[in-house]
Amino acid sequence: MVFTAINSKGHKIHIMGCTSSNQSAYFIPRKLQPTNTPSLQSDLYSITNQYNLKELIGRGRFGKVFLAETIEGKKVAIKVIPKENSPNKLLMEEVKILAEVDHPNIIKYLKHYESEQYLYLVTDYCDGGDLFQRIIDEGKFAEDKAAIVMRELLRAINHCHHLGIIHRDLKPENILYTSDRILKVIDFGISVKSDSAANEKLAGTAQYIAPEIFADEIYTPACDIWSLGVIMHVLLSNCLPISGENLGEIELRVIRYEGPTFKHKVWEGISEEGKDLLKKMLDPDHNTRITAVEALRHPWFTLRMTHEEIKRSEVMKALKEYSEFSKPKKSAFELVVKYMNEEELKEFRRMFLGLDKEMNGLLTCSDLEESLNVNQHKMTAKEIEELIRRINLDGQAFISYSSFLAALISTNKFPTEEKVSSLSKIFEIEWKDNSITAQ
Repeated sequence: MVFTAINSKGHKIHIMGCTSSNQSAYFIPRKLQPTNTPSLQSDLYSITNQYNLKELIGRGRFGKVFLAETIEGKKVAIKVIPKENSPNKLLMEEVKILAEVDHPNIIKYLKHYESEQYLYLVTDYCDGGDLFQRIIDEGKFAEDKAAIVMRELLRAINHCHHLGIIHRDLKPENILYTSDRILKVIDFGISVKSDSAANEKLAGTAQYIAPEIFADEIYTPACDIWSLGVIMHVLLSNCLPISGENLGEIELRVIRYEGPTFKHKVWEGISEEGKDLLKKMLDPDHNTRITAVEALRHPWFTLRMTHEEIKRSEVMKALKEYSEFSKPKKSAFELVVKYMNEEELKEFRRMFLGLDKEMNGLLTCSDLEESLNVNQHKMTAKEIEELIRRINLDGQAFISYSSFLAALISTNKFPTEEKVSSLSKIFEIEWKDNSITAQ
């Protein structure tokens, strides 16, 4: 259960419903209330007849999220945000950020629509539930399993921070599972660019807010690391590091928090590496708190890493062939990628993550040179950069996740005739909406 409270400075903050103990707060399930959708469906049909709203699957601070189906039968999630709740500039900020991020562990943005009353934000649908419910169902996670979760989350946030994006509301409810148990970070509704001033400085869910925010309203990427540290604490102990009966109590305890002590018996059996990383993520000083990329290189992860086999010659061949495609053809393949499901992309996703040595969701010259040993292909550093710039639709010196997937599927006899047929209507719609342009 999540409710809103006002802190001492007059700011609205979310609090997760909980019970308290001497140690911390344990999770209790939240319930969603059913809602009728005829008026929303009618409004959506007034601007596009491509989606049928099915059922309410979530409520957020600014709107509701519905399961919907396209006319081709593909399931998507549609976030419906009333325009009266927020200025148009703020409404479009989430769209801009979602359109910019491109990572295997971040929800995939598809489209958005506007009516007079609502903004409709269409994304992939994740049918594996959220991390919140998984914690309720399973309780304390085994350490190896917790490490898998945290590595995926840190990869996603490292990508955001590399792009200058601060999520600001990381919590188990905002982390979804796909059917094949891949984690996806969602809800960028209060995310901001790190070089821009947020219109509402204090925002988020109380138990996940970093001390520097409560104390001085300082927002840096470090606040996301704190939130992930709280999540890691919950995974390893099944309890929150800090709790309270009300917002004022939580705020005071967060400000005074000195880090985990691991004195309770729940921490018995947890590795020293795990405890060390958690301490560094829950460092009360945001100036010395560990960064996402530093955390990913911590021994807690490196000692557990498995190396995926990368088919070097096939990848290089695909990238070279794709680099010669016209811009409209590349756009078309990137559109195909948007509408492929996670199972179809599973093998290519593993390849991408294996190549991404900086773990920021972008492949650079050094990634290709180191991981693919391109010197065997007789390519100089300059030639590698030129290849990458030809692959990137905007001519930049990196390969995004979507571009990499598009290159791989373009040379792997995909899409099939059946897939092309099912996508034909989508292409027609995208052309009409100018999502694909002839260049």
